Amino acid sequence: MIDKCQGEWILLIDADEEISTPLKEEIKKIVAMDTTPYNVYQLRFQTICFGRQIKHGGWSGFYRYRFFRKNSGRCNENQVHEKFVTSEKMGFINKDIYHYTYKDLASYIRKFNEYTSESAEMYLKRGKKKPTPMILLSAMYYFVKSYIFQLGILDGYYGYLLSKFGAMTILVKYAKLEELQKGRINGH
Repeated sequence: MIDKCQGEWILLIDADEEISTPLKEEIKKIVAMDTTPYNVYQLRFQTICFGRQIKHGGWSGFYRYRFFRKNSGRCNENQVHEKFVTSEKMGFINKDIYHYTYKDLASYIRKFNEYTSESAEMYLKRGKKKPTPMILLSAMYYFVKSYIFQLGILDGYYGYLLSKFGAMTILVKYAKLEELQKGRINGH
């Protein structure tokens, strides 16, 4: 995808993302410069979920590589949550991209099912395994980290729901992995 881009600078955004006006202005300034201090910039993300901004729980305020000069890196091969890989020194732009994740609970459940299935298939290809106690501890740790340490509790009911669903994602993708492994062993 990146290889087909024609411009010197690339702004990588998904269909469910929108750049803020301050970010747009900052990008224009950088593109207009003759020389820039960085070839790769991380942009700050804010998540809009179920029609409201989710400010805590690891859902907002994080940065991702999304603005860079062509040939400064590449996207990895992950099916789910692919990442930009670079060895360049990076800068940060403290302006926002709004990520409109899930319109409602039904859309969350649909994506939850897709992501957990895709993750299980990726784990199967990579031969990834985890003993059951580690899966359970990972799920519990995720909930405590998101809801307590990353202050998901401050987002009220939705902070609780998203922390709980995040923990369930861990459980479900490993359950689906086990089903895939049994199917492979049984020849299905």
